[in-house]
Amino acid sequence: PGAPIKLEEKSIRLGRIPYRSLREMMTQAVPLLRLLQKKTGAKEVRLVSNRNDYASVIDALARGNIDFAWVGPTAYLSRRDKDALMPVAKAKFGSETAYRGVFIAPAKGKVQGLEDIKGSRIGFVDPESASGYIYPLYLLLRLGINPHTDATVYFLKNHDNVLRAILAGKLDVGVCLEDTLNSLKDKNLQDKIIVLAKTNEIPSDVIVCRQDCPINLRERFFEALLSVKANELPGSPTFMQAFDEDFVEVEAIMKYINSLKKKK
Repeated sequence: PGAPIKLEEKSIRLGRIPYRSLREMMTQAVPLLRLLQKKTGAKEVRLVSNRNDYASVIDALARGNIDFAWVGPTAYLSRRDKDALMPVAKAKFGSETAYRGVFIAPAKGKVQGLEDIKGSRIGFVDPESASGYIYPLYLLLRLGINPHTDATVYFLKNHDNVLRAILAGKLDVGVCLEDTLNSLKDKNLQDKIIVLAKTNEIPSDVIVCRQDCPINLRERFFEALLSVKANELPGSPTFMQAFDEDFVEVEAIMKYINSLKKKK
């Protein structure tokens, strides 16, 4: 760990993957950022996001441009060893410490089941997204379907974009976060979509830092995260301590996918 710093002079920068639109993320994050600033005693806590891709958030952490990164488990594991990263805390939404990705399609489209994916246009979120790519890809590969050779693949950068593309009929099938689909409250829009399948449960997002993060910064930020109480902040999760052991299954799935890529 790095040497202690003066927290009262520190602007803590928390990077987050662009899983939703930047405006929505910023709006939802403000109450949590204010609470973390108060609990840490830091000068401020800022949310930093890059609308380009998931990897850019980890890039920023590796370069020292941000102090912590709030990412999915696959984004963390893909860079953990290379960039000497470590987990700090994991998110918990209500009683849930896991989430799923869902395969969705236009209700009257040509894809009515996973077996119809061959020859279709399929939309994923980002190559580093657990629910929007890695876990869905694993499910398809286990069924003998390789979307990269059997279909036309698009990456749409966030979950909302995938949902919108399906509603607009621009894709034959898409993959997004189950919560994103559930956020659709309009019955007429719901009726335009069918769910083809769901992924296995995926461990919740994790907040990570570099191993050389100043020790008092890491410990104070960890304590502040753990102090967030259920229902204290609308739309915000609570947090638990995270360990690498939490992501053993995720790592196994990533290794399986990489082993198939190497066989090409």
